[in-house]
Amino acid sequence: MDEFELCQVKQFELRVPKRPGLPGEIASALWQKGVHIQAFSAEFQEGEEIFRLVVDKTAVAKETFIENGWKVIEESA
Repeated sequence: MDEFELCQVKQFELRVPKRPGLPGEIASALWQKGVHIQAFSAEFQEGEEIFRLVVDKTAVAKETFIENGWKVIEESA
């Protein structure tokens, strides 16, 4: 088996209403749970912000998003 087949990167997509300070809240919530952000992008579309994140602890991150009421989609990157 090739080493690239073993490593599947998961990306999270959060769609939330535009609100100042929200990217910092997301980063802080993840940091408090020991999750490190590996990649992050953001865009504004039709009144909402779309954040895409790659993290090192996907299960903990997903739980954190749900706990904070952030709708999240998990996809392979």
